[in-house]
Amino acid sequence: MKMSLSPLYAGVLLVLSGPGCQDQGSAPVSPPAPTTVWSKSGDLTMYSSPRLADLDGDGVLDVIVGHGLPGDDASGAGAAGYVTARSGVDGHELWRGEATQELFATPLLVRINGDEVPDVIIGGRRAELRARDGLTGAEIWRYVPDPDPMKPGGSQFFTGQLIGDQDSDGVEDLLFANGGFPAAGPGEPRPPSHLVIIGGADGGLMAAAEMPDAAETYMSALTYTRRGEPTVVFGSGGETLPGSLWVAPLSAVAAGDLSGAVRLTRPVGWGGAGGACPAAPSEGAAPAAPDCSGKGVIAPPALVDLTGDGTLDIVVATFDGQLAAFDGDSLAALWSLRVPGAETYATPAIGYFDDDEVPDVYAVFDIGAFPDYSSAEHRVVSGASGRLLWSFSDARVSYSSPVAVDLGGDRRDEVLLLLMDAPTDSDEEIDEDVVGERAALYMMDIPARRIAPVQAIDGFAASTPALGDIDGDGTLDLVLGTSVYGEFSAGWVMARLSLGVPAPARLGWGGYLGSQHDGRFIPR
Repeated sequence: MKMSLSPLYAGVLLVLSGPGCQDQGSAPVSPPAPTTVWSKSGDLTMYSSPRLADLDGDGVLDVIVGHGLPGDDASGAGAAGYVTARSGVDGHELWRGEATQELFATPLLVRINGDEVPDVIIGGRRAELRARDGLTGAEIWRYVPDPDPMKPGGSQFFTGQLIGDQDSDGVEDLLFANGGFPAAGPGEPRPPSHLVIIGGADGGLMAAAEMPDAAETYMSALTYTRRGEPTVVFGSGGETLPGSLWVAPLSAVAAGDLSGAVRLTRPVGWGGAGGACPAAPSEGAAPAAPDCSGKGVIAPPALVDLTGDGTLDIVVATFDGQLAAFDGDSLAALWSLRVPGAETYATPAIGYFDDDEVPDVYAVFDIGAFPDYSSAEHRVVSGASGRLLWSFSDARVSYSSPVAVDLGGDRRDEVLLLLMDAPTDSDEEIDEDVVGERAALYMMDIPARRIAPVQAIDGFAASTPALGDIDGDGTLDLVLGTSVYGEFSAGWVMARLSLGVPAPARLGWGGYLGSQHDGRFIPR
C-alpha cells in the first residue's frame, strides 16, 4: 500500500476566535518543521496507539503497535489481526505476532520470562488477549475464554494496567475492562460488562466483577492510590446506552463485587424535568437495568494532582459532552462544564497552559452523533479553577487523543493533535466512509490562541501519536499512524518524524493515556 506523508505549510498560523484570556506577553511558538526518519505501510488497520520501548538492545526505542479488521459484527467472519515490533532506527519489522481478531488496544509491557527485555501483552475484539516475548515475538500465552461469550472475560479487552503481583508468582498481574457486544445494534440491550484481573504469568482469569449498573463498557480502566489503597477508575455505558464514571477499591474487583462503587458522573438527562432517564439512584447504588436513553463514558480520564494534596485527581470527558474534574481523595466535584450536542472518544491532555503551577486541561469534542460529525469543539480549562482559558470551534473532527509537550522551551506546553481535515468541494463524489480520508497533525499554541498545521498524512486517524527522544540524540521524535481505506482494501501507514526541537527533560503527556500509558500526568 502506498503511503502519503507530506509536510503542510508550517509558516501559516490560523488565528481562531473564542472566549478566554490571551497572553499578550507570550510570543507565538513556531510549529515544528518535521523531517521523516522513516515511513512504513501494511495491511489491515491501525486503531491501536504505538508504544515505545527498546526491544532489540541497540539503545534506540522501538515501536510496538496492533493492527486488525473487526470482521462481521454478528459473526466475526473476516476478522484478523496482528501485533508488530518495529525498529526505531529504520522501521523494519523486528517481529510479528498473528491474532485471530483485531488488536486495537495499546500494548502493555511486563517482564514475564525473566530476561531483561520487557514482554508485550495486547488485547482486542472477541476476547483476544495474548502475551509475546518482547525480543522474539514468540507467544508466551493466549487467554482462553469460556465458550459462552456472555460470561466474564468473553468480550473485548481494552488497554490494560499493571496492578502488581497479586498471586505471588513473581510476575505482575493485569487489570482490564472487558466488554462490548458488536452483534447488538444501536440502542439495543447488551449483556453486562466486567472488570477482570488476568494473571500476568499464564493469562488465567483470576477475578471478574460486573459493572455496578449492569451496563456495557468500552473504557479502559485506570488505577491510582486513594487513602493508601489501590483504587480503580472505570466507566460504563456507550455511544447509545447510558453509563457513568465510577471509583472502587481494587479489592472489590478481586472480590467480584462492585456494588459499593461510587458514581462520579451521571448521563445528561438523569433526574431533571423532562430528562430522558428516571431519577438517578443514590451514590453507590445501581439501577435495575440500563433501559433508558443516554450515553456513557468511553474515553478514559486523565489522572493529575490539581489540588496539591498528593493524591491524583480525575479529569473526564464523557460521551455526552461533559468535562469534569473530581477530587481523587474526597471524590467531590472540583469543576465542570458541558458542550451541548457533543461526543468524544478523546482522553483530555494535561499540560501547563497558563502561568500558575497547577496543570491544566485540553479537551476536544465532536459535534453530532456517532458516526456523523460535522465539526469539533476545543476547550482549554484551568486545572486550578475550571476557568475557560480558550474555546474554539473548527470544521476538522477528532478521533485521536491530544498530547502535550513544551516545544518552545518556555515552561508552557503546546498541544499536538491529529485532526481529520474537512472535505473540500472536490470531494463531493467521494464516499468518505470508505475512501478519501485525510488527516493532519496540528499544533495548538494556547497562550497565543493559534492552531498551526505540522504534517499531513493520508488516512483515518484514530490512533494517538507517541512522543519521545527515540534515538537519544536530544531531538524530540513523534510516531504517528492512520488507517487507509480503499474501496476493496484496508491498510495502515505509520511514520517516525524528527520534530527538529530539543527533547524536554520532562515529557508530561506524551502518548495515549499519557507518557507512561497509565493515565497519569508527569508534573514538573
